Amino acid sequence: MVKQTRHVLIGLDGSDCSKHALKWALDNVVRDKDLLFLVIAFQPQLVPLALGPDMEVQFTNPPDNEIEKMMSQCNDYLEQIGTEVIGERSIEYKLLSLQGDPRDVFPAVCDKEQIDMVVVGSRGMGAIKRLLVGSVSDALVHNLKVPVTVVHPPETNEAKQM
Repeated sequence: MVKQTRHVLIGLDGSDCSKHALKWALDNVVRDKDLLFLVIAFQPQLVPLALGPDMEVQFTNPPDNEIEKMMSQCNDYLEQIGTEVIGERSIEYKLLSLQGDPRDVFPAVCDKEQIDMVVVGSRGMGAIKRLLVGSVSDALVHNLKVPVTVVHPPETNEAKQM
């Protein structure tokens, strides 16, 4: 029996690339009966705590109120992007702001929410930067059990002229 409602995860990070991926998914993938999960994963930056006995800087997580502030900002962003991009379309969606690395958070959401497909944007990192910091989209493509669509940013006029 074919599942009537597909669960589609759209990974967002506040960038124009991820917003473009959401628009692309709405135009090319999402159907009226689908349930969208707009997900943003954030990682608080560690803050220096003190110098240790060996003169190395020790780091700790930011205070809880800073993490709550980040969570609130992420929630506000998701609400704004949901209203702005999805607008009047009759598509049901859920907003999820979660703390952690998206390479860990998105697979957990996929398992918990029985996600059928993931759509993320590509930032177009070069090979060296991707090697050093890792690509979220690359990790998802290789590690998720569901289809992952990586949407590249639209070409700019400058890129077209080259």
